[in-house]
Amino acid sequence: MKEIIEFTCTGNQGRSPIAELIARDHLHKIDAVERYEAASSGSLAEKIRLDNVPIGFRLKVIAVAKERGVYTPIELQDINKAIKEGNDTAIVHYFKKAEYQFIQEEMKDRVDVLPMFGIEGIIKEKKEQTIAKPDTIAVLSMANTNNNQVQEIYASSQYNPLIDVLSRYVTGDNKAEIPNSFGLGRKAYIAAVEKLMDYVPKAVDKLVK
Repeated sequence: MKEIIEFTCTGNQGRSPIAELIARDHLHKIDAVERYEAASSGSLAEKIRLDNVPIGFRLKVIAVAKERGVYTPIELQDINKAIKEGNDTAIVHYFKKAEYQFIQEEMKDRVDVLPMFGIEGIIKEKKEQTIAKPDTIAVLSMANTNNNQVQEIYASSQYNPLIDVLSRYVTGDNKAEIPNSFGLGRKAYIAAVEKLMDYVPKAVDKLVK
């Protein structure tokens, strides 16, 4: 049974699948594929699939969409009213509008940006939820929020892999993260990929030695 090095973001969509590809390629380069395997997951992937994400998460996406000019002036008025009155139905509606646009942007960014960094391979279509697994030796999260969620997932299990924020594990900086670029445009997406290209191979080297 191979030992799994797992990378985790929120929805197993924007950051962790890219980290998985980079790690898989690096494991081949260092001739470690017979013992190790790269994987990825999302700490909220199942809730996103079931459309059951926390309202705070939806509001963050809506806030980004407001800054990006996704909504019409009338929609902005309706959004502000919905937030003030706690109208979850309206909030979900406007969240979905932003989510759809941002997903389309991210998919295009993948096609255009990943070849720029020489990242090869097919990104898996299925978004997997982070679960406690016996063969996982490390779960490296993109951000502190994901890391806390992973710790909760493993707390009720009998397994005890290394659980840490990827950038913190590599640099020792407690504040370092790979921020979620979802909805923030191509420049932010490129910045996230650049960090993954730097940190993922270093993390893999540290784990396999």
